[in-house]
Parts: sequence; structure tokens; C-alpha cells
Amino acid sequence: MSDKRDKLLARMNHVRERFSVLGTKPQNLPYDDIVERVADFILSQDKLRIAHAFGNEVGEDLEDENDARFDPIAFYQARPDQIAEIVMYVEAEMQSSEEDLLKRKDSSLFAYNTLVFGSALRLANSEAVSPELLDFLIEHLIEPKPPSESKRRARPKNTNDELRFKRQALQFAVAHGLTPTRNDVTIKKHSACDAVAAAGRKLYRIHGDQKFISGYTFEALKKVWSKSA
Repeated sequence: MSDKRDKLLARMNHVRERFSVLGTKPQNLPYDDIVERVADFILSQDKLRIAHAFGNEVGEDLEDENDARFDPIAFYQARPDQIAEIVMYVEAEMQSSEEDLLKRKDSSLFAYNTLVFGSALRLANSEAVSPELLDFLIEHLIEPKPPSESKRRARPKNTNDELRFKRQALQFAVAHGLTPTRNDVTIKKHSACDAVAAAGRKLYRIHGDQKFISGYTFEALKKVWSKSA
């Protein structure tokens, strides 16, 4: 059991270092290496869309059009080979929506299981846990009370995931030591916006898919970053 746990933790830590905005990243890498890592990150985010689609096929009725319905525990049981996508999704949700997940834990099985999985990730990485999340975790360990899952098919999730994915790609590049942006006329100093734009062009050349360059210009990415600052 210990060996299985250690292997799972090693896989999760690798995913976090290469495909998550959280955790420490290597610093002082050559710019081309950062671009390659950002391209891998963007490609992994594209795979995450599949995970979102999987989570929205069946499950409880939505509370509103923006209610996420992805169950990481059920998904891992069904597709353990996609642990990378699961970790990416859960860390993104915990980073942006922990408070909302806690509010919905008694009514949404998907929120409840995301909190369980997210708590495990933070503990595995010896990270701080908020008092509210700690209370949830203690209650879960003593007396688990996951809400029941409705069998009705629901509407698909409708969120601006594209904007969030671009913002996370920028955060990933910044974590490698790049400044978020630069002066519009200064092109000798590369920024995170330059790296993400270059990564998008690289993926477009490889895959020929327009989604990898749509909205990935330096100017467009700079606007994305300014909205999140």
C-alpha cells in the first residue's frame, strides 16, 4: 500500500510541476525551454476540456448555468490513467472556487468530492489548509455525509473556460520567472505574454488547430492578464 501511495504521490507531484500553476517551478530556464513547457501546459489544458465534457454528461441537475458538475473521485475510479487531467481540474477549481465549493458541499456531490480530492492534494504537498476547509475535512473523516446524486441528465456546463485557460497559461509562465507583460514596443525582453503567444503558434504549427492561436496574440494576452490583475 505504501508503494502504491508513493507512486501516486510521485505522479501527482510531477503533474503539479509540469501542468499546474501551483507549486515551485525551475527558474532561469532558457526562454525556448519555457515556451516548450508552456506549450505542453496549453496542450494539457486542451485535454482538460475532455474532462469537463466527461463530467457534464451525467449527474445532478445544475443549480445554474455555471455550476460545475465534474466528479474527480468518480472520474479517477473510471479513468485512473487520466490522473493528470484530474489534478489539473481540481487544483484549478480549488484555487478559484474554494469558497463556492464549500457553500455547495451539502447540495452538490460534485462540489463535495472536489473538496475531498483537493484536500488530499494539499495535504500530500504539505500545503496550508484554510480553517473552513479543515473543518470540512475533519467532518468528512469522522462522519462522511456526501449529498446524494440525482440521476437526471442536466444541461452542459456553460462557463468562459477559454479565458481561464489562457489566464492559467500566463500564470504558469510567470511562475518560471518571466514578468507578466512588457511595454508594447519593447520586444527584446520576453514576458509571459510573449511565451504563451509563442507556445500557441508552436502548437498551431504542429496540430493545425485554430484554437491554439485564436486570441493568443501578445496584445490579446496582455488584456487577459490586465483583467485578472
